[in-house]
Amino acid sequence: MHYETVRAVLGGRSIGPSFFNVADLARALGVSLEQLDAGSRP
Repeated sequence: MHYETVRAVLGGRSIGPSFFNVADLARALGVSLEQLDAGSRP
């Protein structure tokens, strides 16, 4: 994954990152997709 993609997603500049980009970021950060999903709910 290109570093500009990471910057755009984490910086909120990516309107709708692809599932695969999110999965790659989660893997790199050592978190599961379930953890990301749980953290997005109020």
